[in-house]
Amino acid sequence: MARMGPDTGGVSSQASRAFSSFRRVWKYSPHRSRILMNADGSFDRYRFEIARLSGFFVGTGDVFTSLLIAWLHHCDNRIKCAVEKVLATIQTILRRTLTEAKALAGEGNVPDCGQVELRLIQSRDDILEPKLRIESTKL
Repeated sequence: MARMGPDTGGVSSQASRAFSSFRRVWKYSPHRSRILMNADGSFDRYRFEIARLSGFFVGTGDVFTSLLIAWLHHCDNRIKCAVEKVLATIQTILRRTLTEAKALAGEGNVPDCGQVELRLIQSRDDILEPKLRIESTKL
């Protein structure tokens, strides 16, 4: 894929040699730490503290990818900055979605799939400028 032109690749599991030709790689890991590869081939590893929300949400991967592309542009291709913005936005969208879904379902009821549809329109301002701060620690 890197031979086709992109400088940055996102990997949602273990990075392999298939991704070694990218100048920068962002690796998603479920263990709250991220590995960021710099343009010079060196790696930085960060821990991003994010709340774990219970629920099943559809479309978060698509939103994540869209936001990552946009924030990479706005952050001048600084992956750490972009990932912080993306995680802050996703957290805000999911919190709003969960709060509204629970209210629609009623106390003691589990929200159905229609009730947990991502509140993207309602989250417009947060998508454009996330207010939540995601802190990262370089490991």
